[in-house]
Order: sequence, then structure tokens, then C-alpha cells
Amino acid sequence: MARMMRKNKLRVLAAAAAAGLLGVATAEKSHATTVFDLRAISATGTAVVSDSKTVTNASVGDVITYQIVAQISGAAGDTRLEGFQASQGTLQSSGTGTIQVNLTHTVDAVFDDSGFSNGTPTNLGGDSDTDIGVNPAANNTGNIITRSASMTLGNASGLGTSEFLIGTGTMTVTATSGLTPTTVAFTLVPPGPTNPRPAVQVDGTSQVGAPAGATVSPGVTISAVPEPTALALLGLGGLAALRRRRA
Repeated sequence: MARMMRKNKLRVLAAAAAAGLLGVATAEKSHATTVFDLRAISATGTAVVSDSKTVTNASVGDVITYQIVAQISGAAGDTRLEGFQASQGTLQSSGTGTIQVNLTHTVDAVFDDSGFSNGTPTNLGGDSDTDIGVNPAANNTGNIITRSASMTLGNASGLGTSEFLIGTGTMTVTATSGLTPTTVAFTLVPPGPTNPRPAVQVDGTSQVGAPAGATVSPGVTISAVPEPTALALLGLGGLAALRRRRA
């Protein structure tokens, strides 16, 4: 009886261990992601790039430079197994905010193979500034199309997340008639029969149309309002001037 109980206990432990390993494998697999990230990297004039998603103190004529990067992270954690080949999207400033920007875009040279497109300047938002692309909901040669002839592989070190620079461009401020900010966002065009994109490689396996965990990061918000630190400094300066006058 004691021997049978020990055997049953061992079976339970083995089953639990197997379930645990399966859970770990499932969790690791769920960590595979493909993220398209729009980043502000620099600005001219009074505009301040507070972080990659926030530009403050913008004024008419300021030029903000951005990048679009595809980040691929597989469950195996080996960048040599990750790759990027193609995508299609549009770039648009939101709504009718009082901050207006004209956009330009250039596909990176690694991904300007046959069939690529820098996108057609157009007015997707119904406001008075210029967006890039024709139809964020369907395949169109006027959209931003990135494409390399074959899969471009990730970091040869095998460590970290693979990042692929797929395009760069500018956001030129054309109006700041109020304090309502605008957000510039990249939209990934859904895959379809005539749009076999995006095309990536995750953990050594090619994925076309529906890469693991494919998402788009939040856009870049542009505001004419100075960042909080600058406002605080202005406030302190005003107090100091007031004290000098009273003295």
C-alpha cells in the first residue's frame, strides 16, 4: 500500500512538472512580439523632444525628425533568428487640433527594393496639413511600403531585441493657433489577398501577414505648451522679478 501511494505521488509530481514546463513554454511563446515604433529623435527651433513620444514648446517652422523602427523579439531571445522584410502603413496627424504639421517620409535604403513606396503626400485627417499615404484600411501603392528582396536578419550578437530602421522623415509645424496638441501616428495596413504584409521572421520561422503579437506603439504628441520643467523655471523667474521690483 505504501509503495502504491509513493508511485501515485510520483505520478502526480511528474504530471505537475510537465504542466509547469508546458506553462513556461507557453509563457515564453507569448513573449514573441513585433512592434512598429514611431519615435521623435530631434527638433529644430524652440521645439523640445522631451522623450521619443512627446514634443513640447513647438512653434511655426520647427522641424521634428522621426524614425519608424520595427522591433522583433522572439521567445528564444536570439536576435540571429529574427528578421524583417516588408510592411505597409500610413502616417497621419490626428483630427483638427490647433497644432498642424506637414509630414514627409523616406523608406530606409535597406528596404527600398522593387515595389517600395515613400508614400503619397495627402490629407488623410481632413484638416489643413499633409499626411503620408492614401488608405490606412487597404492595400494601395500610395501608402508607405517597405520591402527588401529577402529577409533581413537581426543583430548578429544574438542578444536583445532586433530593431530594423524602416523609415525616417520630418514633421514641420505649420500652425500653433491654440493649445490643442496633435498626435502623429503610424497605422499598419491590414494584410489581405493583395497585401501580403507585414513579413517578418520570428524564432527562425517566417511569418507573413500576421506576425506574432504584431502591434503599433503610441504616436508622437506635439504641443505648443512648454514642458513642465520649463514652466516651473519661468514661474520662478517671474517670482524673482516680482521680488526685485518690491525691493
